[in-house]
This record gives sequence, C-alpha cells and structure tokens, in this order.
Amino acid sequence: MPDVRVGVLASRGYNPGGTTISFDTGAQDVFGAERLWNYELFLRGRTPDGRLSFNANAFFADYEDAQRPTTTLGPSGLLPDRVRRCGGRPRLRAGA
Repeated sequence: MPDVRVGVLASRGYNPGGTTISFDTGAQDVFGAERLWNYELFLRGRTPDGRLSFNANAFFADYEDAQRPTTTLGPSGLLPDRVRRCGGRPRLRAGA
C-alpha cells in the first residue's frame, strides 16, 4: 500500500500600514494595512517500494488592500518611490 498524505492549510497574514518618503522629492506618502488569507491543499506520497515519491500543492491567496511598490523617473533617474495600494481584491492562484 502506498504511503499518502493529504492536507489543507489556512493562514491569515497582515502587513501594517505606514509612511514612506520619496528619496527624490522628499514627499511623504501614507499607506494603509494589507491583509491576506492564504489557503493551501497538498498531497505527498511514496510507492510501497520507496522508489518513487510525489508531491503536489495548490494554493489560493486572497489579498485585501495589497501594497505594491512603484517607481518614478525623477531628475536624478529612476528611483523606488512609494508604496501604492491596489484597488479591489487581487487574487493569486497557482499550483506546483
């Protein structure tokens, strides 16, 4: 009989808001908190003789008010500038 494990994980993440200052202009930007629910389903196994093993993962990430860095072209060149909030609820789906 093969050795098989199946599992489900759910976790909640939080990234607090804050303030950033542009290196180029000195302007201040205040941004709010980002929240995330992450769900994962996994499958692990091995054949009875141990010659073959397998792993599979599928996950779904549900962001609320995601924070994303932006860059601007200022007088001194291209600089990381501010943290921008994405509107809506961006979602990430993937499997491996």
